[in-house]
Amino acid sequence: MKLAVIAGAGDLPQKVISVAQTTHDVHVIGLNGLCDDGLATSASFYLTEIESIIAHLKSEGIAHLILVGKVERSALAAGPIDATAQAILAQALPQGDNAALMAMMAVLNQAGLQVIPTAQVMPGHIIPSDYHCDVSQEAQDTLQVAQACHNALSPYDVGQSLMVQGAHIVAIEAAEGTDEMIARSVPFLSSDMPCRLFLKGSKKSQNKLLDPPVFGKETLAALQEAGVTHIALEELYCLLADPLEDIEAACRTANIVLMSYRQST
Repeated sequence: MKLAVIAGAGDLPQKVISVAQTTHDVHVIGLNGLCDDGLATSASFYLTEIESIIAHLKSEGIAHLILVGKVERSALAAGPIDATAQAILAQALPQGDNAALMAMMAVLNQAGLQVIPTAQVMPGHIIPSDYHCDVSQEAQDTLQVAQACHNALSPYDVGQSLMVQGAHIVAIEAAEGTDEMIARSVPFLSSDMPCRLFLKGSKKSQNKLLDPPVFGKETLAALQEAGVTHIALEELYCLLADPLEDIEAACRTANIVLMSYRQST
């Protein structure tokens, strides 16, 4: 299957491309102003050139695509904006990033294009549904608190990551991103609490195809520095920037317990 990888910022696109190339004919499209300069691309467009991207994919005979990498809001004002992008920005973006992504998904589907889960080409980069780890009752109770908060925040397009101690919510990820949330939580984490838990997963309404939650060893290193004792990642949908076995090994080295959870309905 011929597959387009539309690459945003960061090193994750290259990791996805490297794995996908082992099983697919990969066509790389770089997003101007976002993708790394060293990334080998077949074409490049601004994110707001949606019509040109669709036309290019069709000319290449490509019907399946993945969008991967960070996309900052500043990219929406960096280049030319076609009529389709203008409509999405005017009508959907004021309702939040997820609304804009859902509108973009609808446009792609109407054009006969299918966005596939990144995890589909990276099966070793997710927490499987049968993942099991023995954890203390305190850790299970703390995870329940974290999940309850995460679910309650879902309608507000906020809180993809949380930091929790016992029944106390220490920090909630907002527009600043995961790493910044971890950094500002450090002064409020107490070493007297045996369970200092970090949770990351998709919000209930989140577009899991265009915007999956991502976790990797760089974030794990920041959590180790912060003194976190437990990490809870959503099974199946949290994309691992590094293979699961590497994440597990890094957790063991950092003396951090890796847990999984399933989003409640």
